[in-house]
Amino acid sequence: MDEVARGGCYVTAALMDSRLGAKPDGAPGQTPATAKLSVREIQVLVEIAEGKGSRQIGELLGISHRTVETHRMNMMRKLGIRKASELVRLAIREGLVSA
Repeated sequence: MDEVARGGCYVTAALMDSRLGAKPDGAPGQTPATAKLSVREIQVLVEIAEGKGSRQIGELLGISHRTVETHRMNMMRKLGIRKASELVRLAIREGLVSA
């Protein structure tokens, strides 16, 4: 909740589960691609796909822009992706954001 006090955004576990397609029993409905990613990486992925830059994502999530860039690089490595635009396509395909 400190994030809200600083003017940021707080994402509840229930909202994050809904973004990840949680099953009725509360278990995340992960696909093979999203199963490779941490919750924080998925949060960053969603924000990237929504068109936010590293500084804006960092402010939103309460992390530095350099940490956002590290998450982006780690996601690309884990998923075998070479371009940031491919991350956006992945997020749309996985249902994390709408087109």
